[in-house]
Amino acid sequence: MTGYDMPKQPSIGDLLKNARAAAGLTQEALATRAGVSARVISDLERNVDHAPRASTIELLVAALPLSAQEREQFEIAARGDQREPRQEPARGQTSGPLPLAGRRDERKRLERHVTGDGPPLLVIAGEPGVGKTRLLHEAAAIAATDGLTVLQGTVGAGGAAMRDPVVDAVRRATQRRSAVLLRHELRGCAWLVRVIPELASGPIDPLPSERLPDDQEAELTAAAVVRFLSNIRGPAGVLLTLDNLGLADDASVGLLARLIHSGGDVPLRIVAAYREGDLSQGAGLSPLLGRLAHEQLVTHLTLESLAPNEAADLFDA
Repeated sequence: MTGYDMPKQPSIGDLLKNARAAAGLTQEALATRAGVSARVISDLERNVDHAPRASTIELLVAALPLSAQEREQFEIAARGDQREPRQEPARGQTSGPLPLAGRRDERKRLERHVTGDGPPLLVIAGEPGVGKTRLLHEAAAIAATDGLTVLQGTVGAGGAAMRDPVVDAVRRATQRRSAVLLRHELRGCAWLVRVIPELASGPIDPLPSERLPDDQEAELTAAAVVRFLSNIRGPAGVLLTLDNLGLADDASVGLLARLIHSGGDVPLRIVAAYREGDLSQGAGLSPLLGRLAHEQLVTHLTLESLAPNEAADLFDA
């Protein structure tokens, strides 16, 4: 032993446990948001799995509200952990998202949609537990491989601030970027502060100085979202995944409609999911889907329950 010991790099498990606790999430809640099993999270936090799949870490990082520095810590820890010998999971355990057993046709639909075939919006409907959220993560993986920037949002169980999956997706994207990068990517996006107030203390300048009629503010906010998506777009455009859309409020549905009607400002593909029983609760969503169908701007994918042996290979939606 030398007179000076280098500080020990936190493990993936340590970082994950601390970040999950800071976000106020249980292992089960994080598993639902990330599209992995709670057992995977438990094994990581207990340092049972020393070589998690890169895709598993990406899903977990995307589901947590992390700063740029925290994301970098995860990346460093992942590289360190992956230098150790891989340990095979025990029988009945998993170490990452499984293939989409029994969903070959659905995956083909996702591939066609993400690559620009057909209307900009694909909505996935189904009962709880049939794999809707898992398909959203599959769409994100396809898009990332094909050169699209991926933003992922969901409707939470909180108040009004948690009812807009589009705003949630944009907020998550801004939280993952450094101040220097964000200063560039928020150019022309001042009206985002109306839906993400914390940006007012960041690099946005100048800030909106007065209140305007609601319809006008909604238009300016939607334009700011489109501008932000354009600023961060990948070579092939942007994919936006929206979970629990059936619980979105009317203002959220209005923002989504404006994005879909924004035309060719940015190559945008959207995949959204909702529980069939929730559609009646989202008063504005059902009429919007009807209008979009009339305008040929939406396609539908209804998930049916799989056979018992196939369903066992899927994580809960």
